[in-house]
Amino acid sequence: MKMTKKIILALTFSLAVLSIQTASAQIVRYGFRGGIDVINPSFNSDALKVSNRVGYQLGASLDLTVPIIGLGLETGALFGRHNYDSNSLMKNQNNDISSFNYLQVPVFIKQKFSILGLAGLYFTAGAYGNIKLSGGDLTLEGEKYEAKGFQTGLSGGAGVSLLNHLELGFIYRHKLGDTYSSSTTDLSRYNKVDRNIWSITAAYYF
Repeated sequence: MKMTKKIILALTFSLAVLSIQTASAQIVRYGFRGGIDVINPSFNSDALKVSNRVGYQLGASLDLTVPIIGLGLETGALFGRHNYDSNSLMKNQNNDISSFNYLQVPVFIKQKFSILGLAGLYFTAGAYGNIKLSGGDLTLEGEKYEAKGFQTGLSGGAGVSLLNHLELGFIYRHKLGDTYSSSTTDLSRYNKVDRNIWSITAAYYF
């Protein structure tokens, strides 16, 4: 009888430890996230055409989720590059906007709905900050206007998750504030260029 109790206690303890480990694995996940910035988002192959792509992002991602309810946070550090179509923006061939390289740190609230960890949906909403690494400078009539070193914005997205590891979705970003400033020249036309950006994203968590 005593031996049976010991076996039951041992099994109970083992199951408790296993449950804690499983819950911990669900709470904190590390992975990689990448995305392609597009002009016109769509759910077909046209979205990935070269003429529709304007940039990309790639980096590390951290996902913190409360088990059962599926609510949590997502953050990370992403290297990004945004290209500009100077031909459609500039009236003068001597004018230009150089490609913008930046480091982005997003902080999102994330809600996930999963079916036995096999598939599900997720929704995100939050903010981001872009730290300028290089480029993004505007040249007009021989005058150069430097892009600001730090920019912020709001973001929201949605997508599908597969096998609790792979996530595919869309993200919409709205930049707050202006990229360029001048007391003598109206730069509103160029500040609107990347005000709103759509991205097709993919992430893999371990």
